[in-house]
Amino acid sequence: MSKYISSVVVGLLAWITVRIIAGAFGLNEKALQLGYWLPHLSAEQRSFIVSSAAVLIGIIAVVLWLALNADDRIRNLLSSRPELGSLRVEGKPTAKMAVYPRNPACSVELGVDLFNTMSKLMEVEGKLFATINGKDLDQPMDASFPINGNASKTLFVRMEDVPVRTVVQTDGLEHHLSAHLRYELTYRYANAKHSRRTCKTVSWTFATRAAPENPGARQTVVMPVIVHFSDEIEEWNAGNNRGTAFRSKKA
Repeated sequence: MSKYISSVVVGLLAWITVRIIAGAFGLNEKALQLGYWLPHLSAEQRSFIVSSAAVLIGIIAVVLWLALNADDRIRNLLSSRPELGSLRVEGKPTAKMAVYPRNPACSVELGVDLFNTMSKLMEVEGKLFATINGKDLDQPMDASFPINGNASKTLFVRMEDVPVRTVVQTDGLEHHLSAHLRYELTYRYANAKHSRRTCKTVSWTFATRAAPENPGARQTVVMPVIVHFSDEIEEWNAGNNRGTAFRSKKA
């Protein structure tokens, strides 16, 4: 809503500015003297057209303000905070599942790479939430870590004793996984007061095959999965959380 209010203010200022300039230099009178441009119109009609020019310029100013998203651009220039959306997901989030074919539970690791698009060091803090095959983390994980400019860090969650959804197939066992990781983070330049807030839910769904040749052997599966993003939030203002939960991205 604020950008629409600011656009109206800009439009009014543009209209007032044009009116002031026109009055200071006598542009209205000069324009009316050029009657041969519009000979078929009366003096009153030409006067109305000249007066409407300032309104038209004001409307153009409003349209350009909204189209160019000038409100956000000016805030970014005047603010000591990183640009909006400058902490973004990089690459494809990963899921790793380790199972025993005859064990009713497995361990799962979820990872999401975050990339700092700014050139300055940023401080990130917040919380991680996860649900895997219907099982939630005992409590949200605290997250607090620095991230260098133009560098990545991985949000990392590991959960043990996750119930396995197993389907018996003729050529082996099929394990199904449905996982959701949500991060709610604030980020700011190092030692800066103003921060931004970013939230996102990352969801994985996939099925893996395990051959029954060695039923007692531990099997670790890392594979591309179907990934969905939802409940994405990017905000100007942010709160504060503290803790630790990150892993550096491997080359």
